[in-house]
Amino acid sequence: MTLIAAATETAPTTTRRRLQFVVKGLPAPQGSKSFKGFSRKGHAILKESSDKVAPWRTDVVIAAETAIEQTLGFKPFQGPVHLIIEFYMPRPKGAPKTRRVVPDVTPDLSKLVRSTEDALKTAAVWRDDSQVVDLTTRKRYATFGDEQLGHPWELPGIGAVVTVIEMDHEDTWADGPLDVHAATRLPLPTLPRELARLPIPGVARTDEWGSEAIVVPATATDSKARQLLARALKESTRRAERYRADGIAPANALAVIVEGGAHRLASPAGRPLTPLQADVIQLAEEAETDFTEIVVILAAAVE
Repeated sequence: MTLIAAATETAPTTTRRRLQFVVKGLPAPQGSKSFKGFSRKGHAILKESSDKVAPWRTDVVIAAETAIEQTLGFKPFQGPVHLIIEFYMPRPKGAPKTRRVVPDVTPDLSKLVRSTEDALKTAAVWRDDSQVVDLTTRKRYATFGDEQLGHPWELPGIGAVVTVIEMDHEDTWADGPLDVHAATRLPLPTLPRELARLPIPGVARTDEWGSEAIVVPATATDSKARQLLARALKESTRRAERYRADGIAPANALAVIVEGGAHRLASPAGRPLTPLQADVIQLAEEAETDFTEIVVILAAAVE
């Protein structure tokens, strides 16, 4: 399955004409132009301030023309279009290697769009840039296939994924406030499904669970929290082995209370599990499977 197919296989179908292609190369912004004098005919000679713009435009034109050649009977879009561009920038050497970050640095996203739009006109994708009435775009760092840093459908290297979709004027009756759309795309973090079924009381009282209760304080670092969970997991294994060997169930339940767990263990949709989330899930699953009388609780507060 191709990258584009993988990214769009679950997308809603549309009867609108569309063109989609991948541009490989270094995205470059269209910046200001510097004055270089006048031509023999008296026209001002202007030069792009960035030497990287021309190669990027060439990359876009070649990719667009190749896609057009492979599209039977393609004709330039004549009416309104929705332009979608996903830019993938080089990841800096100093960027974190274990967590996802985004390029909130130059080049400006709007300038990347400008240079790309001009190239699409050159490639005869449409008549004029003014036909773009809807624009969806983003810039991200290329992750080169590392799924701890990005999605499997994202472009593995630097470049862009460009999609142009034909629109009808009547399509805009489906419009909604864009701030509502953004809120839908960026929902609040939620607990993974495996953790959402755990008890989530407002307050957990340790005196109700005895002196053996293991509390993971809200102030504990992830490293310290994982050490406490490892201790609980070791106890879970010991209880399970005793139950299997002697048929003796534990005399009392062992509570593992993660303070502020519902907030701490929540994550954005689509993010891979963190090591801490995975540890809590493993403990909860083993305790449930082996009848070890261990209860994992995600309490808002501990008293």
